[in-house]
Amino acid sequence: SFIFKNSSSNAPLFSTCSDPASKFSASQAVKHWISTGIPAKKMILGIPSFGYAYTLKSNKLTETKFSGDSKKTSHLFQSTTGVPPKAGKTANVGGDKDACGNVNPPGGQWLFKELSGTKKLTSNAKKGLGGFERHYDSCTQTPFIFNPETCSLISYNDPTSFRAKAKFVLRHGLAGVEVFDATGDTDDNILLRSVWKVL
Repeated sequence: SFIFKNSSSNAPLFSTCSDPASKFSASQAVKHWISTGIPAKKMILGIPSFGYAYTLKSNKLTETKFSGDSKKTSHLFQSTTGVPPKAGKTANVGGDKDACGNVNPPGGQWLFKELSGTKKLTSNAKKGLGGFERHYDSCTQTPFIFNPETCSLISYNDPTSFRAKAKFVLRHGLAGVEVFDATGDTDDNILLRSVWKVL
């Protein structure tokens, strides 16, 4: 398990608005591997079908402008309590000990299908439910939902972000995508279908 001091994207396509000290993203990784001599056509971009939950310190989202560009802002990067809220059925519930004897906190993971299955997100993934508001972070090209009453924020990937990543793969000549894993998708394969339509 990890303890995060700030909420962030589960799988950012770009790091435009990220803290300069942690500019990690799929585009940065691809750029790095190409610079080492690996051809783009031999790379596959992985896309997770799960997300991470955070408990924020505030019930209001504040803008961050890490990029230094006044036109680029994000509401995704927020201070957290370090303890994730209740997670999906498949998540690590915590309580076990690591190799050093420290008690692990809850994992805070949600499969994509669990977000709509527990009425946090509509079945088409376009709107939040149950007090959650859906947001789409244009800096990272990833969605998140936020509940101001519980201060819970969940960052994940949906059909919109899957399509953005598939378009990136085509634009940069990568070999394709892989989803880890397909069991996180809905019964009607809303995530996989969004990629198939692009590729």
